[in-house]
Amino acid sequence: MHLKYVKKFITLMLEIDGLSNKDALFHLKDGLTNWARLEFNRRNMQTLDDCGDVYGLQVQGKEDL
Repeated sequence: MHLKYVKKFITLMLEIDGLSNKDALFHLKDGLTNWARLEFNRRNMQTLDDCGDVYGLQVQGKEDL
């Protein structure tokens, strides 16, 4: 899947104050191709932490508001 995109996106989203985890995930999914979005939905990813777990990324610092 778009691992480079996901890594870059998560890094940038963690820097934005006031952006909830849920909103960040929405914007992440919005930028993906249809097949990648389907894969996210198939894996039932609900948070950036879920994305990090799937791709082996460390996601810390973004709490739901």
